[in-house]
Amino acid sequence: MLLIRLFTALFALLLPSLAPAQESLVDGVLTGEGYSSLPLRLAGDDHLEIASPVLINGQRARLIVDTGAQISVIDPRAVKRLKLSLEKTASKLVSVLGGRGGRLRAGVAESFRLGPLEMRPFIFGVTLLDALNASGDKEVRFDGLVGAEVLRTYQFVIDYRGMQLFVRQDAPENAAKSQLGARLKRAGYAEIPLAKTSYSEFELRTKINDTTFHLLLDTGAALTLIDSSMAGFAEIPVEKTDLIVGGATGAGVRLGRGRVRTFRAGSFKVEGVSVGVVDLSHSNRQLQNAGQASIAGYLGSDFLRRYEAVIDCANLKLYLRARE
Repeated sequence: MLLIRLFTALFALLLPSLAPAQESLVDGVLTGEGYSSLPLRLAGDDHLEIASPVLINGQRARLIVDTGAQISVIDPRAVKRLKLSLEKTASKLVSVLGGRGGRLRAGVAESFRLGPLEMRPFIFGVTLLDALNASGDKEVRFDGLVGAEVLRTYQFVIDYRGMQLFVRQDAPENAAKSQLGARLKRAGYAEIPLAKTSYSEFELRTKINDTTFHLLLDTGAALTLIDSSMAGFAEIPVEKTDLIVGGATGAGVRLGRGRVRTFRAGSFKVEGVSVGVVDLSHSNRQLQNAGQASIAGYLGSDFLRRYEAVIDCANLKLYLRARE
């Protein structure tokens, strides 16, 4: 099942001031352990785009990194240019925030290359990404998403501070021996385990105003979003806004703005965090019909950038550092 991301073209109205990319704290550790690095850049609505050439069947493609999408996806308008062959599947798309969902087609690539990593063959999901490409910058058009199945299988590390994507080149079993965690802890980071509680391994347990939330870690979401019913249960005060947010394939819903007193995840704790609040009941009904657990919300790119996140996809660890 595919879950496509959230975004809003006007997300900047809700975001705190964010620092630009800084010197990576983990580059030396990871390159010494057999990783290669790919540069990332912010594009569109705060999406993490892979800045080095991405090749699908030898053709350049613009892809974002999306831990919230279970599989990698290509927009059908890029299928011909990228020379994909299309096949029908029995899989259904679950779309968030009012989208209708539907059948998912497969796009088969003879080769898919991310920096030094080449996958032969590779199967993408194919579905319209209209909302993803509805940015205020009409020159920004993405061909698709790199999803969790690639990030997990090929043991990527995502570095928000240094804006780099690291891919392991040595033996996969060496991932457990990495010194990444020790390096980050010395730099003041908190280590937060990721685990599957509903449908994705990239989920984390949090305490928001002393109420337990299981959030999807979502690099493809511009904003951190909380379900409106859960916001009420956690006593998060909410203000109405005129903004609309929507899934990459779906319709939109109105966005509220909430202020969280305390946010905890493991030993990480911050106060006075701004979050978006939306009604996730539609997507939760789709998930429940598919036999999946409900969604409490999404930890988005705004939060991950602000607290200089490092995501170890191999060992399922999120590292955050509070900045005053």
